[in-house]
Amino acid sequence: MNKKYKYLFKNIGLLTISNFGGRLLTFLLIPLYTKYLTTSEYGIYDLYTATVELLIPILPVCIFDAVQRFSLNKDSNKSDIFTVGFRNMLKSILIFSLLILINYTFKIFAELNKYPLYLLLFFISDNFYTYFSNVSKGLDNIKDYAVCGFINSATTLLLNILFLTVFHMGIDGYFLANILSYFIAGFYLMIKIKIWNYLKLHLSNKNQKSEMINYSKHLVLSSISWWINNSIDRYFIIWLLGTAENGIYSVAYKIPTIINVVQSIFNQAWTLSAVKEFDNRKDDFYSNTYKNYMLLLIFSCSSLIIFDQLIAKIIYSSDFYIAWKYVPFLLISAVFSALNSFIESIFAASMDSKIIAQTTILGAVINIILNLILIHSIGTMGAAISTMISYFAMWIFKLIKAKKIVNISVNPIKASASVIILLIQSILIIYTTNNLIKYSFVIILFFVIALINIKDLKVLIYKGINLVKAIKQKSNAI
Repeated sequence: MNKKYKYLFKNIGLLTISNFGGRLLTFLLIPLYTKYLTTSEYGIYDLYTATVELLIPILPVCIFDAVQRFSLNKDSNKSDIFTVGFRNMLKSILIFSLLILINYTFKIFAELNKYPLYLLLFFISDNFYTYFSNVSKGLDNIKDYAVCGFINSATTLLLNILFLTVFHMGIDGYFLANILSYFIAGFYLMIKIKIWNYLKLHLSNKNQKSEMINYSKHLVLSSISWWINNSIDRYFIIWLLGTAENGIYSVAYKIPTIINVVQSIFNQAWTLSAVKEFDNRKDDFYSNTYKNYMLLLIFSCSSLIIFDQLIAKIIYSSDFYIAWKYVPFLLISAVFSALNSFIESIFAASMDSKIIAQTTILGAVINIILNLILIHSIGTMGAAISTMISYFAMWIFKLIKAKKIVNISVNPIKASASVIILLIQSILIIYTTNNLIKYSFVIILFFVIALINIKDLKVLIYKGINLVKAIKQKSNAI
């Protein structure tokens, strides 16, 4: 197997071991969350999470992305890079503390005043974990990062069980479990990396900070836009429909999380490969990887749409069961989100953060406009549709831009047909009441997707078989 594919698959394997098992177990714990938390409590927790996700990139000026990207350069001064990142992290924590104090004093956002200490600890722990994760990836230290991911997943799982079922701590336990898991995993990486060997009082290159800020400042707008696409619908739902409805909508995101886990694992590995192979960007590596990845996402989405209601019956309690209706469109959104992340790695490899910002802002503007119109008109379903359309628009725009940088060949007829079939499957699942007709058609459509992509599917299966054979041969040799 080609070295570039070996490097990609090795990193995917390590990240899968560290993330997938724990993430799967966490996914299976959804019945626990929906049993021990009310819809309103779940909505509040989701609001806090969305707020932290918004401010974590903004306050440190997206410096963590710059830490990873600049560290991957062959001749980079890692001490300078990590020191700049660490200083910005500390500044962001101080600013966030002041913002919480101001909000608590003047009661600007009442919902955020219910658990101000948890909000602060959540922000600090997430910053802590994100900084050390990016440092580890910048050092190409994927093994320790993989172990860190496993620790984070395992501690999240165990602490949630302990705090919710044994101590019956409710939403307090849910907050503490997630905060502590970030701290524990972050401390592990801090010790393994021996960060104290890199941090220093003075920078060797006085321009290092300005260079990193110049790269990352464009990512701030991109980050805000990503947050809008991921989270603004929750705020509109709270504003127009209430926190309980937001709790239901937030739970609907849990099934698309399956695709998000695949995307997260793959994209972390792909970003490293995209940077490493950027000098050879005109060969078939980018194009072949993109086609196979898109095919995997489409089949995963189609399968999950078919089993949407069955999964919902297993993992949702009765109060949350209605959330299944929003899942199909959110699944398609997850596919477009994953494809967007794939292409963004190409822009990151080319050190062109402006394109990332421009294309992501487009999606954010579309999402805000559609949320205002559709949530008011058709309720929560409008939020799911708005998210799907905005991610689709971003994907098309980014793909056009990416083709000017690397070789990505996409069959527009196959891609369009596959997406249209996913939409038809979603509409049938949501709005057809006769189960026999519903499932007969959605299963037939699954095989239609396979037929449309039969040539690429054969290649993907062939590569998969060869990969398994190569792994077996290597294990036998050992």
